[in-house]
Amino acid sequence: MVRLNGSVIDSNLHLLEEQVFKRIDSVKSALVTDQDFADAESAVKFFKKTETKLKDGKETALAQVPDIAQLFTRIDHLTEAMASKRKSLDKQVKQQKQHIKDTIVLEAVTTLEKERRMQKP
Repeated sequence: MVRLNGSVIDSNLHLLEEQVFKRIDSVKSALVTDQDFADAESAVKFFKKTETKLKDGKETALAQVPDIAQLFTRIDHLTEAMASKRKSLDKQVKQQKQHIKDTIVLEAVTTLEKERRMQKP
């Protein structure tokens, strides 16, 4: 259970969010012309710079509330630990399922091949 008591005193995030989504929507995904590539290069620079500003802003905000920052760090740690274990287990489960399927198919082919040989005179 997590309960927090706090509020944001001032933020211009809504303005930045509007600007970012306008920029995302304005950039073509299918680059064909030289201008498309030039626009994309400009967008890449903008996105990288803005990503850095957002990360820095997040760190600054969390530094103002160390208890919340510690909570989020612990949540991130737990999430990463579970994701790592889940991915490892999921990979093994998928491999085992494939192995079982392959074994069943191989046994069926072997059985059919034996029956085919027995039917030949």
